Amino acid sequence: MSDILSIKKNHIFTGRAATGIYLLTKSLKLERVVAPSNLCYAALFPITFAGGTVLFSDTDEKDGNISYELFLKCIEKNQNADAVIVPHMYGNPCRDIFRIKKYCSENELILIEDCASSMGASLTDEEGNVCPTGSVGDYVLYSTGYAKTLDLGRGGILASDLSLDEMEEMTLDLPVYSERIDRDETFFSRLYRLLRNDPEVTYGDDLYKVLREKTGSMFLYRADEKYEEELMSGLESLSQEIKI
Repeated sequence: MSDILSIKKNHIFTGRAATGIYLLTKSLKLERVVAPSNLCYAALFPITFAGGTVLFSDTDEKDGNISYELFLKCIEKNQNADAVIVPHMYGNPCRDIFRIKKYCSENELILIEDCASSMGASLTDEEGNVCPTGSVGDYVLYSTGYAKTLDLGRGGILASDLSLDEMEEMTLDLPVYSERIDRDETFFSRLYRLLRNDPEVTYGDDLYKVLREKTGSMFLYRADEKYEEELMSGLESLSQEIKI
């Protein structure tokens, strides 16, 4: 299954998939990005870190994905959106991604396909052709972080048929993954869940502000030297991981 790296012409490795979203937002100067309202904060914070704004779209109550109709509703409300993140939520391929892609192509919107939870999955286009997730977006993101299909504890892949040279150069300004980052993220996740589960906590607003402003280091870093070797080894056994 290492052929995942061949779905698009170009790819770069990042500290996590969230880093890829930051690189896209920063490099392409994306100001307003449509995203589903149930998308993980790890995919949303990097947009704000890069100076962008998230425009939330409602999602289908049956599969958690953006439908074409809900996407259009969000676009009509926010006329100046310039990109959309379409994840395959919970590993369920987004059935309307081809219709969304057509709209984006006709209206000069950038489509970012988020395959963080759908590495190795496939979908069927409107003509009945089966293709892998990651083949539709202008830019594609995979994650090999905690609890993903291929769990290496860290790391992500940013892929595209377009040039990624500028984004790859930008990664050189980011710190390298370290265990300190991992420990900080563990602490962050625990605190975030406590706040989420008790929204009426007295000082919650102050803590959320700190989390938004002071935690960039947990989302923005480049892959360590061992990552590529571990990734290539993991991809070879991806089919077995999916069966399990």
